[in-house]
Amino acid sequence: MRSRRTRSKDLFSLSSLVVASTLLIGFLCLAATSLPAYLDEKVYIECGVSYIAKLTPPLSCNFEHPPLAKYIIGFAWLYGFARPLYVVLYATSSLLVFLVVYRLTSSYVASLLSATLLALDTVYYNTHRYLLLDPPALFFALLALYAYLSGRGRLSAALAGLAVACKFSALPIALALFILTMRSGGFKRALVYAGLSVMAYLLTYAGDLQLGWDAIIAHHFEMYEYMAWRHGFSTPIAVNGFLRLIARVELWRLPGEYTVFFNASAGSVVSYVFTPIGRSILIVYTGAGSVLWHLLLPTLLYATYKALTSPVERGLKTLVLLSWTSLVNIVAGPLDWYYINALPYLYATTSVLLAGASSKKHGAVMRAVLVVTQVVHLSLVVLGVVPYRLTFTH
Repeated sequence: MRSRRTRSKDLFSLSSLVVASTLLIGFLCLAATSLPAYLDEKVYIECGVSYIAKLTPPLSCNFEHPPLAKYIIGFAWLYGFARPLYVVLYATSSLLVFLVVYRLTSSYVASLLSATLLALDTVYYNTHRYLLLDPPALFFALLALYAYLSGRGRLSAALAGLAVACKFSALPIALALFILTMRSGGFKRALVYAGLSVMAYLLTYAGDLQLGWDAIIAHHFEMYEYMAWRHGFSTPIAVNGFLRLIARVELWRLPGEYTVFFNASAGSVVSYVFTPIGRSILIVYTGAGSVLWHLLLPTLLYATYKALTSPVERGLKTLVLLSWTSLVNIVAGPLDWYYINALPYLYATTSVLLAGASSKKHGAVMRAVLVVTQVVHLSLVVLGVVPYRLTFTH
């Protein structure tokens, strides 16, 4: 039986391997032209730079999202290390997945497989090529989770608040951590956890106080009003969000278009004309994500069944909770950056099941096939051999 010192050396070696490999992938593929561009970063760069250089209140520039990630983007952009920083986030988030899974399962195999499959996912990779809000939110959420699993509840609470302060896509994981805290330490400790998270979150809005003592409240009213309009529940959008995860396709039906005539001086709509179209659009994501996406939801359903009907390790139950809560992001629609908030936990759940489901010999072969599949898929997409997506209209 290996000593604790030997296990620590093994963990350090594997952690170093994860970081080195993901950094290499990140820098090699940074200039890939075959992957889609996300123009949202232009707004975040502009506002982030304005926050830092001009001390612009967050309410005055891109009030739609919390400010912390834009502060990070602006600072990194001004000092010329924004792109490398996001490659580092790509590597460190992969490392955190490795460490989280190891904390939950004590399995090197499951941990390494989780981090490897995630790092080779084209959606996870491509969203770290652009200065979006979700990569910092994911990093802080994973760091909060690791701190919680390491017994540092107060640090975890503060990090969870910072994750939400980057983007609300981290809120489901913060909620899951609140539930885990309540289950392990009771309601009182969970309330302390929530209070620390809220305090850390609100501190990132300090720049709004230039506009008055109530500016933070006004910011949230504006933000929630926008979210209710932009992200209100829509069945077709939610269905396509899950359809893309399950089958890597989207199917849309466009009945027609409205042309609105607006009187600018009067500030009112004069009239509108509806033009029937009756067009269907099918989007097939041949290169986005991974072919392993087809396994993620079935394995989550199986893991959920095991967690509910049979005694399983607590680590698997925790991953099931994290996976289901993170999937709330996909209800908002099939956008690439929504998926990266769920992929770490979905890949982790799948990897834990695969690590324990097969014999030693056959299991090693199966895991090798999965990793090789991911490597080949990423390579073909980056080289432009396999298109990221295909669109068909009828």
